[in-house]
Parts: sequence; structure tokens; C-alpha cells
Amino acid sequence: MSSTDDSPLPTNIHSLATELITRIVHLSSPKPSWDNATERSTHLRNLSFVCQSFRGPAQDELFRHVVLRSITASQRFVAVLRSPAGARLDGAVLHGLRFRDRTPRS
Repeated sequence: MSSTDDSPLPTNIHSLATELITRIVHLSSPKPSWDNATERSTHLRNLSFVCQSFRGPAQDELFRHVVLRSITASQRFVAVLRSPAGARLDGAVLHGLRFRDRTPRS
């Protein structure tokens, strides 16, 4: 077998380029929609536990469309943004933020 490049091929997920991992996370996730926000966030949370390499891209996707269903959820979201973990999300782009009040209307 002849090859012009003697560099070794990737042997595991950790040796893949970040761009490929980001693309895998994006393509394996349900399309962003307010109707499937719960399904999408569950999928991305689970994906973030697959391996260290998936965690960052999955969290970035999680923070693209956020649904806050209570004042407590809003406060927790702000706390995350102010935390060291939130600082890592500085490069993530928030595409949508929705407040959904679950209080019954009279």
C-alpha cells in the first residue's frame, strides 16, 4: 500500500477534528423548533455525556434555543451564564429565547 502522506489515521473519537465532532452533534440532533424543545434538549444533554469530546459542542447547541418556564428557571439560567461554565459559552450564539409561563390564567 503506497501513500504520499505517512501521518497516522485517527484511531478514536478523541483524535477527530473539532469541526467534525461539532458537525456530528449538529446533524444527529433534532432540528431546532419550539415544538420539540424538550426532545431536543434531552437528546443534547444525553449526547453531552457520551464523551468529553461531545460535551462542548452539545452544550453550545443546548444554549442556541432556550425555553424558560418559570422565574426560578430564569434565575438559574442567569446564574449559569455568570458561572465559569457560562464563560465558556461566550462563543455560543443564542438564536432564540422564549419565556413560557405555566401559570393558569383566570
